[in-house]
Amino acid sequence: MQPKHSSLESWLSTWEMIDQPSRDFNFDRLKSVVAQQGWNRLPGRVIMVAGTNGKGSCIAALHALCRHVHLNVATFTSPHCWTVHERFKYNEHNISSEALYASIQRAESLSVHGSGWSFFETLTLAFFDWVTQLSPDVILLEVGLGGRLDAVNTTDHEGAIITSIAYDHEAILGHTLEAIAFEKSGIMRAGMPCIWGMGESVPETILNQAIIHQAVCISAPIDPGLRGYLPRSSLHAAQLAWKVCFKDYPLESDLINAVIMEVQLSGRFQVSYAMGRQWIIDVAHNPAACQHLVNQIQSNDIQSVDLICAFAQDKAIESCLQALRPIVRYWYCADLKDARILDAQALKMKLLDLGVESSQVQCFEHFNSVDWAAQSKGHDQCPVLVCGSFLLLDMVQHIMKV
Repeated sequence: MQPKHSSLESWLSTWEMIDQPSRDFNFDRLKSVVAQQGWNRLPGRVIMVAGTNGKGSCIAALHALCRHVHLNVATFTSPHCWTVHERFKYNEHNISSEALYASIQRAESLSVHGSGWSFFETLTLAFFDWVTQLSPDVILLEVGLGGRLDAVNTTDHEGAIITSIAYDHEAILGHTLEAIAFEKSGIMRAGMPCIWGMGESVPETILNQAIIHQAVCISAPIDPGLRGYLPRSSLHAAQLAWKVCFKDYPLESDLINAVIMEVQLSGRFQVSYAMGRQWIIDVAHNPAACQHLVNQIQSNDIQSVDLICAFAQDKAIESCLQALRPIVRYWYCADLKDARILDAQALKMKLLDLGVESSQVQCFEHFNSVDWAAQSKGHDQCPVLVCGSFLLLDMVQHIMKV
């Protein structure tokens, strides 16, 4: 049943109150509606990006390359850090509230026999409606979850990217890397390129699925000299995708690198200064992303950090903590008063079980005490790292006015 609403704000607040403990895909029903609307073939050149980590960073890099050659580009990404408007972007601008709500209303009007769409499905249909009115040169689509049965996969594309395969959302995607790779590979299309973002060696499952889908799987070694604010593998995937999918806009490798190395994205190794400390804000929330974050911090010659963290209860929390442990000086467990998030005391117990000294762990119940957490060990050169939950990042950014 669709939530009742009379404005964008009421629609969003109603969805916030709806408990969605499991993901119920409506793929076939959704695909039929998309085809009826003619949205199975969107205007412009469509690139679809799946993967466990690095999707948003890859799209940000591709967006920068498109704008460098003066192409008009629309992007659909998720989740958002600040407002839902971030998910719909045209060139440098987010969608307006008026346009977003109008497209949401049209999306909801397409429900079949009174059976409504999920939050993400509604937004996907709304994006298809909105972007069809714009007719951009390029559309960059980020898959929400998995790929094969994701709402985004109801439309066609001229190129696919799989940025990475790692453990996350196992209850839905499967408990092995092979099962997860199978779901991600579902975005492949016959005769179309599929870029593998993690270097020259491609997982066997992806290669097999490329044969089944009759797709063209493309990989290449990662340039060790590729640097930037975003993960190297994401920049590599964007670089390779440009060379494969945008051959009519040829750019030298050095120029591609120069463009993408300057790209920054909110919540991805986002560095700022507040309250006398350096802050690093990153959306890492699964073991692979946490390990990459540690590598990125160490590559910047940072020896240790004070960590403010919170994790959703369905994440592999112990593995995330183990990955982060080598760089953490003090742990600050945030209690976000959200049923989806593990409470601070339970998180502290997991740290103690891993052998972290009790004197290195503190919990705080009132989130505006983040300034206390940042200053409690004195003003020194040790940065403050925030990661583990999009909800936590959103709260920190609002408090810091980043």
